[in-house]
Amino acid sequence: MNINFEMDNFCKNMKRLREANTLSKKEMAQKLKVSVATISNIEKGTIPPRLGCSILFSIHNEFRIMPSKLLDELQNF
Repeated sequence: MNINFEMDNFCKNMKRLREANTLSKKEMAQKLKVSVATISNIEKGTIPPRLGCSILFSIHNEFRIMPSKLLDELQNF
């Protein structure tokens, strides 16, 4: 398991998920209960240190996507 590869996939998949649902960064942040800066940072490839795995569960609850899918190869949502 290569954690850097999975984190990179997560960041790219977050942006793909947001765009596939035609959401602004603000709308995505509201759905996931995080700040717009958090969404921006993730999409730029930086995961804030205090961001826990709860965002994975939020994504699952909002979009019905398994957390493992976000860490896998690039997805089309």
